[in-house]
Amino acid sequence: MVAFAAPDGPHLGVVDGDTVIDLTAAGLPGDLPSLLAGPGLDGARAALGGAVRHDLAGLALLAPVGRPPKFLAIGMNYRDHTAETGREPPEHQLWFNKQTTCVIGPGAPIEIPSRWSTQVDSEGELGLVIGRRCRHVPAERARLVVAGCGALENPVVDEPHPGPQGLD
Repeated sequence: MVAFAAPDGPHLGVVDGDTVIDLTAAGLPGDLPSLLAGPGLDGARAALGGAVRHDLAGLALLAPVGRPPKFLAIGMNYRDHTAETGREPPEHQLWFNKQTTCVIGPGAPIEIPSRWSTQVDSEGELGLVIGRRCRHVPAERARLVVAGCGALENPVVDEPHPGPQGLD
């Protein structure tokens, strides 16, 4: 699933080889949260047959979920990274929120406040899109609520910054 810029606003599509099947032109919502809350992935599958196709190379791609309703993360969940910090792995998961404005599209510039640093590292992360409201889902039922996954780039300022320290 991809999002891309169209003359009438963001569109959702499905990559098929070197083309994108335009789900929004087929009448479906132009953003993933609305698609999942409405017709869902079954509606997207049903629209694939007769939808307009675009050349992938000619599209300006956007973030697949431009403004997610929530953006939750887990800190210090990689043993090697935790060891690099000189800390012990946490006993329990360390969940925290990120601002939903942290999401940008492919190739968009990463803005770092100049008062902080020019030393920015990038961490690869696994992102999951939860497709329906859920709570306390056992591992064997997780695939029923996960709508998709993808690779995320997490830019990190790797030196102390002003203000209270958190999960640096």
